[in-house]
Amino acid sequence: MVFKFLNKKFLRDFIFSLMLFTAGLTFFTNLSWADALEEEKKLPEIGIIKSEQVGRVSEKEIINSVLLHYPTILSFYESVNSANNEILERQGFFDVKLKSSLGNRSRGYYDGKVSDTRISRANGFLGSEVFVGHRKSSGGFPIYEDQNITNGGSEYYAGIKFSLLRNNGIDDPRLKLLLSRLDLEENKMQLRSIKNKIVEDALSYYWKWVISSNRY
Repeated sequence: MVFKFLNKKFLRDFIFSLMLFTAGLTFFTNLSWADALEEEKKLPEIGIIKSEQVGRVSEKEIINSVLLHYPTILSFYESVNSANNEILERQGFFDVKLKSSLGNRSRGYYDGKVSDTRISRANGFLGSEVFVGHRKSSGGFPIYEDQNITNGGSEYYAGIKFSLLRNNGIDDPRLKLLLSRLDLEENKMQLRSIKNKIVEDALSYYWKWVISSNRY
């Protein structure tokens, strides 16, 4: 749907409503994922037991050291970071885009010129896209290019596009973003699993060392 406006106040109100609509979609779409990513940044407390110091080394110090410095765990941290970066890349498709074009009939009988500047943003909801823009033309155009002729020398327009049938539920950009998020979840599960395994081994060796040293 495309609307052409002659009343600039009505156009401003319409654009503001579109901005609120897209901001709301973005907020509710990314809220759960932002919370999950923020939670992953916290130092996990898997297996950490509050205990008194044994000599100069405690269980908590052993666990924190393993989680921060063990090479295998660090490699899985890199995998999670890589998956996060891929999600950011996929989300770039849904960023606000600015596009400007200029057409000029420099040869032939007609001398028409037309410029078009558009701001648009794609959304995940029904593959929709909202856009606003400004067009201005001058000179003459052949009858088969009447669409380039603007009202009163220039015009403002705004609109919303929906995928009612094809690509309604899913399309290539949304599929890539979904797969990236699933890949992130898989990497996080692997990270938690390897942390549990390595912490278990570290504590086993730690208590063997304590027993052998008679430090209780």
